[in-house]
Amino acid sequence: NFDGIYNVGSSEKVSIKRLAKLVVKASTKDIKVRIKGLATSSENEGRNVYVPNTDKLLKDLSIKPLNLEESISLTLGKLKRGEKCL
Repeated sequence: NFDGIYNVGSSEKVSIKRLAKLVVKASTKDIKVRIKGLATSSENEGRNVYVPNTDKLLKDLSIKPLNLEESISLTLGKLKRGEKCL
């Protein structure tokens, strides 16, 4: 029973740049990563990283967490096979 909104992702703090590089690495494509508009002040530094709160997802749905690299690889594999990533 899905009730409400669920955040998906890793509870691991990851920079947007590192996340992009992990996706490129897993894709085996030769893609250059360039991040524009990074926050430079400590006040806005939080927007350079991504850390969703997945507590509700883990509690309500009893989902086994995967590490970030494994999740990226599985998602790209599904996309390459034309499968839905739900």
